[in-house]
Amino acid sequence: EGQKGGAGQRQQALRERLDDLQRRMKDLGMQGEDGLSDAGPFATRDTGPEDPAVMIYTSGTTGPSKGVVLPRRSVEANIQARTSLWRFGPDDRLVLALPLFHVHGLCIGVHGPLLHGGSIDLLDSFSAQNVVRAIARADAQGLRPVFMGVPTMYRRLLEHLADQGRLPLHHPGMVEGGHHHRAG
Repeated sequence: EGQKGGAGQRQQALRERLDDLQRRMKDLGMQGEDGLSDAGPFATRDTGPEDPAVMIYTSGTTGPSKGVVLPRRSVEANIQARTSLWRFGPDDRLVLALPLFHVHGLCIGVHGPLLHGGSIDLLDSFSAQNVVRAIARADAQGLRPVFMGVPTMYRRLLEHLADQGRLPLHHPGMVEGGHHHRAG
């Protein structure tokens, strides 16, 4: 009973957040009068380089967090600059365990490989064991595994491999804090 009540409350809270998001999108001119379903599934429209691509929230280091709308031009330039520098290509398989509500996980992690014809193995959450398995799958498929993470993820990966008695003799391309480390 308690769990069902909690689920109902979570659903109601989610509905309220969705309604609030629809109101905000309407205010920004990002949707029609009747809500998100106006355009129908998979509908497209022409967009320009200054049209909104994403809305992110700043970290709030200099004050309260602020919502910032980034234009498509800015997001595309950032993705292209980083992934070209890192030499992303069609043979890359990104093992992605970063949260998609962060810019790096979403913009670089999701869009970066796709921009260069690569692929993504999107993990539900970070687990050293699952990352190692995903890297092995990519390797077995003849793809170059790439992993993006934060220092804690790398520490857990190394601890997991040490516990297994397997420290990597080679490593895939790895990205930490925006810095790319590519093997070979």
